[in-house]
Amino acid sequence: MGEKLTEKTFAQELNHIREDDNLRSMKTVSILTGIFALSFTIIFGVRKANGSDFPLFIYYFSSFLILTYLSFLMGLLYLLLSKKKHKSTLEIVIFLYLLASYFILIGISVFDSLQDGDFLAYTFGILAFSFLYRLTRIRLIITHSAGLVYFFILYYLMNGKIISPVSLLPLLAFFVFSLYISRIRELTQQKMLKMADELEKTHREIKEISLRDPLTGLYNRRYCDDFLSFQFEAYQRKGTPFCILLFDLDFFKVVNDSFGHLAGDDVLVAIAALTLASIRKTDLAVRYGGEEFLLILSDTHLSSAEIIAERLRTAVEVVTFKSIPDHVTISLGAAEIRKDEDTGSLIDRADKALYEAKRTGRNRTVISL
Repeated sequence: MGEKLTEKTFAQELNHIREDDNLRSMKTVSILTGIFALSFTIIFGVRKANGSDFPLFIYYFSSFLILTYLSFLMGLLYLLLSKKKHKSTLEIVIFLYLLASYFILIGISVFDSLQDGDFLAYTFGILAFSFLYRLTRIRLIITHSAGLVYFFILYYLMNGKIISPVSLLPLLAFFVFSLYISRIRELTQQKMLKMADELEKTHREIKEISLRDPLTGLYNRRYCDDFLSFQFEAYQRKGTPFCILLFDLDFFKVVNDSFGHLAGDDVLVAIAALTLASIRKTDLAVRYGGEEFLLILSDTHLSSAEIIAERLRTAVEVVTFKSIPDHVTISLGAAEIRKDEDTGSLIDRADKALYEAKRTGRNRTVISL
């Protein structure tokens, strides 16, 4: 249980932040677009009211009015959907809004072409998709291709002729440029996510090292406290029992004094490996200090804990070591969590049971009832 399963990785968090920023920026864009479109709607309306004969008035006025309505509606939907955390729905709504705005701008650009050959609105729409909203290359190509076909058809209907190649070149240039910008953003995001993954991996490795005993590879007391708290919380919520075994090596000082500390280290490493082989994956083995070890047995009653303790004790009793000619024994104290105690009291009872095992002859298991 190195980290909680619900904890996000750096890469996931970074991607989540980027997505949220992208969605939040669309709220501002929709409001500003709405103000811009409303201003033009009012301008065209005032000019018409003053009797100005403006060509294609109804087309311009209708286009900006619809864009105004869509933009403010988008802002309202953002407020409603973001509060309810309907992220996937909000993304679809934003894409549909941008798509509708894009085709409106294409229409306005066609109207402008009748006046002075200006395609500024269309080019703005092309670039907006690349800078304001992240689309995959396939969706971007499909979107721009559909926009280009729509432009050809509307231009032909409004002008009665096909657009000239000279006029088409700038549009194609912006089309290609938008794909290039989109690709650069995609590559940049991939690099950032890769860096975040590497940073996350390094973070996990450093954290794992900080939680393990460098000699035996077992977890240390720092991690033990977290795991024990987790077991205790499960016991309080669901009544799931758990036990601890506290044990140490008998006369280990004699081993160090007689054969050296390197031989003593070899014995500790072998005992740690034997301990890991004696427990389940849901249990935890800890080097508690010096030659002392602690086992946390998940979902285990005292009777089962005693069986595990005896199995471990007898396994240690017969094992042979390369560094020393003698056999080594261990003494164990076992305790099961009670309703009226905390983890500190549990460890204290196991420690007293271990002391009793030492006092009564060693190489035995004492149960704290």
